[in-house]
Amino acid sequence: MASPANLIISKTQPKRSNSFDSQIEVLDEHPKTTNTKFNKLATSIASVSTIGNISQRCNISNNIQITDLENNPKYDMQNNNIITTSGVLDSKEDSNSDSDSESSSFQQGSLKKQKTLEDMTTLGDKNKAETYRNKHMIRKIIDGNYEKYSIINTSTAELGEYGAGLELYFNFVKQLGYLFTIISLISVWPIYENNSGNGLRHGAAKQWWSYWTVANQKSLSLDSLKLAEEDLSFINQNRIMLSIADFICGLCFIIFLIRYSIHSRKIVTENFKNNVTAADYAVEVKGIPKNFSDTGLLKEHFEQYGEVCEVYLARKYNGLLNEYKKRAELSVKLGYERAVALKKGFKNEGKIKKLEIKIQKFDKTIHQKFKKGHITHNQLPVNRGFLIYNRLDDKKTCLKECKAIKRCCRSSVVPIEQYFLGKHILKVKQTTEPSNILWENLEISRWNRLLRKSVSIFLALVVLIASIVIIYIMKAYNSSLPSDVYCIQELKINPNQSFSTAKKIYTSNNESFCYCKFQSWSDIMSDTDINSYCNYFVLKIITNLMIKFCSSCGVIFVNFLLRTIFKRLSKFERVSNKTKEQLNIMVKVFIAQFINTALIILIVNANFDKVSAIYYIPYTKMIFTGEFSDFTREWYVNVGESLVFTMIVCIFSPHLLTLMIICPFNYCKRRCFYKLYKTQKSLNRSYAGPEFDLACRNSQVLNLIFTCYLYSSTIPFLNIIATVALFVLYWTDKILVLRHYRKPPLLSYHLNNAAIKFIPIIIIIHSCFAIHMYGSESVFPTEVKENSNDQVQVKENSIFDRLFSIPGILNISIIISAGFTALMLFFYTDVLSICKKHKNQVETETQECQGTYREELETIKKHGLHTYKILENPDYHDLVISLDNGAIKVLSLRTSNETRPPLTRSRTFS
Repeated sequence: MASPANLIISKTQPKRSNSFDSQIEVLDEHPKTTNTKFNKLATSIASVSTIGNISQRCNISNNIQITDLENNPKYDMQNNNIITTSGVLDSKEDSNSDSDSESSSFQQGSLKKQKTLEDMTTLGDKNKAETYRNKHMIRKIIDGNYEKYSIINTSTAELGEYGAGLELYFNFVKQLGYLFTIISLISVWPIYENNSGNGLRHGAAKQWWSYWTVANQKSLSLDSLKLAEEDLSFINQNRIMLSIADFICGLCFIIFLIRYSIHSRKIVTENFKNNVTAADYAVEVKGIPKNFSDTGLLKEHFEQYGEVCEVYLARKYNGLLNEYKKRAELSVKLGYERAVALKKGFKNEGKIKKLEIKIQKFDKTIHQKFKKGHITHNQLPVNRGFLIYNRLDDKKTCLKECKAIKRCCRSSVVPIEQYFLGKHILKVKQTTEPSNILWENLEISRWNRLLRKSVSIFLALVVLIASIVIIYIMKAYNSSLPSDVYCIQELKINPNQSFSTAKKIYTSNNESFCYCKFQSWSDIMSDTDINSYCNYFVLKIITNLMIKFCSSCGVIFVNFLLRTIFKRLSKFERVSNKTKEQLNIMVKVFIAQFINTALIILIVNANFDKVSAIYYIPYTKMIFTGEFSDFTREWYVNVGESLVFTMIVCIFSPHLLTLMIICPFNYCKRRCFYKLYKTQKSLNRSYAGPEFDLACRNSQVLNLIFTCYLYSSTIPFLNIIATVALFVLYWTDKILVLRHYRKPPLLSYHLNNAAIKFIPIIIIIHSCFAIHMYGSESVFPTEVKENSNDQVQVKENSIFDRLFSIPGILNISIIISAGFTALMLFFYTDVLSICKKHKNQVETETQECQGTYREELETIKKHGLHTYKILENPDYHDLVISLDNGAIKVLSLRTSNETRPPLTRSRTFS
């Protein structure tokens, strides 16, 4: 009798099919004779996607043992070999295998390697989790051992091994730190000049940093015209000197913009030369027929340009991947319960049965919801292909030749050998890293994505307006404290009145508040009588400070909510790769945070009664009803203090909170509470740490420098805050990336390019604000005169007076320089390149320093994915396997009513 260890082929499937339920295991050579009874049984088993455990040890007795795991898991788990609906699993060999290593074992061809998620799920092992952590964290391998990078000595170039985006982020923060260090040193002199003034009376400011603003510049003496003119000369001289210092800071910013733009391009070039990735050798191919499945033909077609190492066909999922997330979770739970059953003596059969029923219901639902829900992954329609060439110059030849074909298409002259399958013209382009691709989004059409983007922008505007209203309400409530103007002009309070007299004549709460407001805090705290009289004042001041603190924290909390919402909206847009998704998040989050942090506080306190044109805009009468129509001294005391306090909080939040609280907490969880994680997969996930959010970090940096630099012309202390914040952010993120966060995906340079393009905007906006601030007549009067009552009056400065003053001319020159620089950098980029020959030389040097794909394969594996096969991607591995498992189950449900030989738990054929 012939041995049963032969080739088992389902008669219902095509001979060349690579589908999941028709794949086979070659256990021996083809026998000359075949047992007819055995072939019928094998065909029946294949039709319901249940393959028996065929052991080569049974060659002598020619027996086959068929095990039905679904009906009696208790029996099957106690056997040496577990037979599942997806293949053969040797429990003795694989029960302790790490879930991370399973991704490479699920390949097309061998049925024995195709296991369900239930089979792959193992109990948590701390040692394996430590290995997984080392593999998925930023580590260097020395003599086969994982070693941590030094926090102090690790350069940004070394971080560039894990993506140009990561290296550019740290370079961006570092270079901004150097820039603001220089600007802070320049700002020391304006801070000294402001602090030396006497514009704010003693006790007028609630915080010491208010004396470092221009609000404390020398005030104008209004006793006589002669004294006022003498003061005016000194004030104008100070204004010019301060504007010159601010002009130098603007020039430093423009120099930084030019220098860093060139420097970042060099970083990208060096990163491309020094760090090898799979994308360096890969191309993306569109136009492949959707029913095409022969990768050999595609490989043969493109090998006319050079040797092709890998061909992968991406599929159209039609929403299947997202649907199968739930099934994957249920399968992992089922696998855990089955693994526990081996230890508990099968006392959890009830839980196993419930999970099996849930999975079966899901399979029925998915089959009804999708017309092709029973199709396995390799049977789905083809969307596009990814090819990896062995040599860089072969890839370059392919791109060049296919680009020439595209030009030929316009004149309908294409060589016949360039057609694929004799009729298809394929579109080839450069592709991104495998870990950067969002596979479920590749099928989205351009118009669908445009519609989604429009909806996302609309919803983002709605959310932004809602956040503006919330912050507006928080900032607008100021506990109704009387202003200095109200106290002196309306209530006729005399600050120099003796306490005994004031106690008798100022009896109302507002009057006592105003009188105490002009007294020093030392007198209020030291004198018991004054303290008792000013009790209402102290209570209102403390309440107001608490409101400011809560509103500042409220801004940070609202920004956190916006970040979460905008992440969801960016996912809704369904862009093709993570870099584009991160770019969308960065732009939306930055704009929202900047408006909420820097502009809302200005709008809340603004009063545009003097600007008649503003009232043509609807609802402006309800919005711009604040106290200040210009940047007065009181504006810096009330609004400026709150702004500075918010930026001080931004020094610590949220990165320092992560370092001081979340990072130690996660370490404690790994050491003390690792037993709470049931499966190896969940334990691995907890050990690997969270993902570094590069988009939100970039938006945080932009918000920091925009807000601080916007008002820094008259509040120079903000430059020092920005310097400290950038220093803290750089080292905190470096510690977290090297010790806390998992290895990030290989993101490209697009986030950095977008951040650079925002720099000219802040230079221009800063200069516009500086023109208005240095033209404020309440702080920097330019002309005085006597009225009919012999009183000295200050002339109001018009917009033209502000523009054509010395500070105005200096800032206009900065605006023109920043605009011209932006045009040169972003619209005429070839100007910065020495010549075209230099570019070609860089490409040639890159090809010479990099080896072939096969030679660099081990290096590529250390820093990211080395292949475009979706099963090698840990983010999609479980989903694809769950999709295939579900397809097999649905196929078995469809054939369950057909007549077939009965299967028992254990049956022997000879």
